[in-house]
Amino acid sequence: MAAGEHGQGLGALCDEVVVGAVALSPRLRPGQNRLRSLFLDPEEQAFHQDWAKAAASFVAALRTTIGDDTDNPRFVELVGELALSSERFRILWARHDVRSLDGGTTTVHHPVVGELRLHRDKLPIDDVILVVYYPDKDSDSDEKLQLLAALSQTELTGTAHSRAADAPHPKTP
Repeated sequence: MAAGEHGQGLGALCDEVVVGAVALSPRLRPGQNRLRSLFLDPEEQAFHQDWAKAAASFVAALRTTIGDDTDNPRFVELVGELALSSERFRILWARHDVRSLDGGTTTVHHPVVGELRLHRDKLPIDDVILVVYYPDKDSDSDEKLQLLAALSQTELTGTAHSRAADAPHPKTP
């Protein structure tokens, strides 16, 4: 499988913008905010094998990404919401850690296939950051991702067929 098939696109404030990421996690949907989900969604927290490390990394990466654009209204709103809603976010934000969320490895617990060990690369493209997750070739995680891709494709095809069946058809004389 091509590495891009397991990628996710993030806007500057960790908003999801790529549909293909849903195969990796049902919560990686366009319009979702990764930070918000990471701190406020128990299922997203369970997805990460080491949630505390993931949370600290995402907060430090947010500081790096936002740079000196701290007056950005969406940034102010997101940080305010998380500071009011999550004690762990408040603690991490107060540490003032700054770190890039570039390459590395992560282990997640997928609700269908179980544990996945994945490499992560971050590719900035204009105002979007493409985060690509990929397994070691011929590994257990590679097989699991192939299964997820097949299931995702089946789901998308089934949805398309279902929509076509539900669409109004012209009456034949």
